[in-house]
Amino acid sequence: MPLFMNRSIIFFFALSFLFFASAVQAQKDLYNPSKYYSIEELKEDFSFFRGKLEKYHPNLYLYSSKQTVDSAFDYLYHSVDTAMTDLEFYQFISQIISVIKDGHNMVLPSKISIDYYNQNGLFLPYTIYSVGEKLYCTKNCTANNSIKDGNEILSINGITSKEIISTMLNRQLRDGYNETYPRWIMNTYFRGYYSFIYGHPSQFTIAYKEKDVEKIFTTNALLLDSIRYYRKEKYPVTSANDISSKGISLVIRKEIATATITIKSFDNSTYKKEYKQSYTKEIRNYFKTIRQNNIHHLVIDIRGNQGGNPVYIRQLLTRLFNHRFVMAIQAGKVKNPGASEWTDRNKKKHFPRYAIGKFSPKKKAFTGKLYVLINGGTYSAAGQFSSVIEKYSRGIFIGEEAGGNKAIIGGFFFPRKTSLPHTGIEISPARLYTFYREPNTNNGHGVYPTYTIVPSIQDIGEGRDPVMELALNLISISKK
Repeated sequence: MPLFMNRSIIFFFALSFLFFASAVQAQKDLYNPSKYYSIEELKEDFSFFRGKLEKYHPNLYLYSSKQTVDSAFDYLYHSVDTAMTDLEFYQFISQIISVIKDGHNMVLPSKISIDYYNQNGLFLPYTIYSVGEKLYCTKNCTANNSIKDGNEILSINGITSKEIISTMLNRQLRDGYNETYPRWIMNTYFRGYYSFIYGHPSQFTIAYKEKDVEKIFTTNALLLDSIRYYRKEKYPVTSANDISSKGISLVIRKEIATATITIKSFDNSTYKKEYKQSYTKEIRNYFKTIRQNNIHHLVIDIRGNQGGNPVYIRQLLTRLFNHRFVMAIQAGKVKNPGASEWTDRNKKKHFPRYAIGKFSPKKKAFTGKLYVLINGGTYSAAGQFSSVIEKYSRGIFIGEEAGGNKAIIGGFFFPRKTSLPHTGIEISPARLYTFYREPNTNNGHGVYPTYTIVPSIQDIGEGRDPVMELALNLISISKK
């Protein structure tokens, strides 16, 4: 899929905390968090939003019928009966995400509002992770250590963890019936998405459990730069590991004839701007190194890789097969916006360099044992890489169900963000579809792992990686 996800969620949640003083002042002057928009303005924004989806989104009725989607649109439109702030309106319209069930149908607060809050807003100073219907603290980024890493969070400001999780998951992107991707988004960006839904209170009263004893603690909300300060002070090793300077990296373990390639993205602009690497050059050199070291086992780690350019997928796949293989089967876009059936609504269209058709392997492709590490964040183009590997039974998958859909997925040939006229909320409806499998194979899920491994709260707290551990254990056992 071209230009899938790295320009999406990450563009605002790079909570990288890197801003300039002049930009801060501009945000204060241009954005008013207390501004209310009239019912008429909100309805105009909603109609604009609906119109864009109906005109451009090829998979609008893929998982929910046109009647169901229309009913949801109509219900929300007529439910606009009071003035709202832009964030309140975001909370309102983002409910449609779980009806459409397309991970490329993005709805986000305006960039100016996100920038404003990143500079001036107060946030929950704990890193929170969800498992099932429970929340846990995994990092305490405050001066007070009352709430410890691993403590279960029972409620925040009087709202139970179960309700918080349900409310947040209902507004997360997903493809079809996949649940690992929305969960991954929520866990990865909990602090930001929590603020989208519940705002920026000055204090948080938290009910938590420690050694089966229920306790209550009230803490002040903090600015993001303060949270960053405490995180760096209290978790120096973890912080350094999280902010890696490489988007793609290679580790050779000669003692077990194994190589590990970690690929964080398939997006070319991300490599140029963020990592200062050439993906093409690195891949070429890595496989040369693999040949020189007589490697028999290759682990490819694409957990958290949210996609990018199909050319990058092809460059990798051509080095993993010893026969010709098919990537995408077809692509297309909306033909008849008013049609209710998917086949009537869309038309097949050829896009150059879209990875459609058969491809030949490199002459010196890797033919050894392949292991692919996946999780809910393995999305879009990364999910489709997994789909091709699975289709040809080329590798063993370890981890959790890959995000997205292995048969059909939406996307963009070029990223197109549109702002709603009044509130400025940013939307990016998918404009293309691509089949990687035959249409009748679509079950609304991503690639399932051969071995399912879900890291526990203890694993996360101790910095353990049971997924990688299992891969290396399987390799070690196979060599005995």
